[in-house]
Amino acid sequence: MERGRTSIVDPKNLISVVEADLRVVIYPLDKEVIEMTMSLVAINEMHDRQIVATALVLASKGDIVPLLTCDQNITASGLVATIW
Repeated sequence: MERGRTSIVDPKNLISVVEADLRVVIYPLDKEVIEMTMSLVAINEMHDRQIVATALVLASKGDIVPLLTCDQNITASGLVATIW
């Protein structure tokens, strides 16, 4: 990490900081997400597909998952609700 790019003093504390923030959920890159990722041909970049796939998997389980992004490929896909 670059100096001054985060308020987390020690990068080793990242997990504890994330776990303490109730707004953040860590979801595994599991088989269901990977299968969904492979079907999202409307999105060019693999990591963006994984992000959208995770949101879609969570939505299929009843969660409301708008993504905070201005990524044009994700927003143009119309696959998930976005906030920016």
